[in-house]
Amino acid sequence: MHNILRYTLLENQRARFTLAAVVLIGAIAAMAHYSSILNYNAGRYTLTVLAFGLYFTRLVLLAFALLAPVLALTREIESGTIFVILAHPTTRSRYLLGKYAAFLLLYGLLAAAAALALALLAFAFGTRDDPAPLRLPAFVAAEWMSGAVLLALVFALAMAVRSALLPPLLGAAIFFISFLLEYAREAAMPGASSAVRLFYTLLYYAFPNFRLFHTEKAVLYGLSLPPAHWGALGAYTLLTAGVFLGVALVLFRRREL
Repeated sequence: MHNILRYTLLENQRARFTLAAVVLIGAIAAMAHYSSILNYNAGRYTLTVLAFGLYFTRLVLLAFALLAPVLALTREIESGTIFVILAHPTTRSRYLLGKYAAFLLLYGLLAAAAALALALLAFAFGTRDDPAPLRLPAFVAAEWMSGAVLLALVFALAMAVRSALLPPLLGAAIFFISFLLEYAREAAMPGASSAVRLFYTLLYYAFPNFRLFHTEKAVLYGLSLPPAHWGALGAYTLLTAGVFLGVALVLFRRREL
């Protein structure tokens, strides 16, 4: 599995997926800086640069998680590289887990790089005594866990659907629907029948909930995130990502390449 991980990292370097994401993160940091200049006189530079940067960083990470694994897997299958890899003493499970670990590592590194860039901007141009940049590791940790679930979902969709286009589209749809479910559940409660309430409640808890990983308000405004919150978030990540990875592994073992 270690060789698969290393090979995937090298392939991503050649395919320039990670480079494109790094360039986008740099562009986001630059745009965050120039947009925050407008609020500098009001003493809101740090808050603005972090709010702008974190929001668009999540979009870049989302695009990376949805596109890079699917394109990499599709390219290896179509080029026949996967047959060479599996011809060595490597099982399909190790191959897929190695791929997953590589993309999860890249996802975490991109989140950390974005947080570092925003922190440097905040310290260089913002108010030195603002503690918000020091809370950015919480954003990186939550994003890494969100990436673990999202990547596992994308791998499961890629194994279930023989297409390079549908898995990213389905993954994006599931990601954005998860943000609407809470609003739908809350809206259905007042005056709704018991059947409707039960439907939305089951859907809310059964559907992958990516809203749980949002830490922007905690970072920006210093909201407390107790250890119990992180423990629950970690358990949810392990459970949900484990289920999706398990589905992906079962489908990949049965799939004809």
